[in-house]
Amino acid sequence: MRLTFWELSWDVMEPICFYVTSFYFMGGYAFFLRTKKEPSFEGFYQSRFSARQKHLMKAENFDVERYNELKKALCSQTSAAQENAVSISYPVCSDAQRM
Repeated sequence: MRLTFWELSWDVMEPICFYVTSFYFMGGYAFFLRTKKEPSFEGFYQSRFSARQKHLMKAENFDVERYNELKKALCSQTSAAQENAVSISYPVCSDAQRM
């Protein structure tokens, strides 16, 4: 605002604003095409978090398939326990997996 009304005129700032907005839009659209997430802080954070998580899993030789098998077995045990009226909650099981 200061550049528009005190230092420069709108005739100078209009093309600058147009190009800045256009590059921002193109960058956001490219981010969306690459990650399929919205170009916001949360979308960028989720994208970087999942990339970092995959990198760490690969570096530590973490077996995701084995983890999912164990989680599924744990959730099936939880379902059996719930049928026997035992109330145990495990944070790794979602409500959909418990039912």
